[in-house]
Amino acid sequence: MILFPSKLFEIITNSGEEFYPTEACGLVIGREEYNSFKTVTQIIKSKNVAHIDPSHHFQIDPQVQFDTIRMLAKQNDIGTTEEKIIGHYHSHPDQPAYPSDTDINMVYEANLFWLITSVIRGKSIDTKGYIFNKKTNTFDKVGLHISHKDV
Repeated sequence: MILFPSKLFEIITNSGEEFYPTEACGLVIGREEYNSFKTVTQIIKSKNVAHIDPSHHFQIDPQVQFDTIRMLAKQNDIGTTEEKIIGHYHSHPDQPAYPSDTDINMVYEANLFWLITSVIRGKSIDTKGYIFNKKTNTFDKVGLHISHKDV
């Protein structure tokens, strides 16, 4: 289960609309609570730097990843947070919010969850969460709880 403050969830859905008809993407920062329950605390938007068809592929800017890892390491070192990258998001322009074959082929950190937003004709209509299952080489759906409280 992933707990999302509504304001952070809206950043993801709005990003899908903003970057339509290309795939929007970014990092999801949060805390692992207990029993695989995660709480989202930050969303880091990224430019989609995919070299092939960005309407069907995404690549988070490596500099954004590097800067985020560095920022989190610094915060963790001084004891202000125990946050880490817990997932990433991307949009599917004019496609359902379901992992594609391309998504399956892009899995390189199986412990991160995937958030996929379906954007149809420029309007975000559905967002779902997934985690990669190494045993079956497929994605399993993850529950999302949208909260109107701040984290």
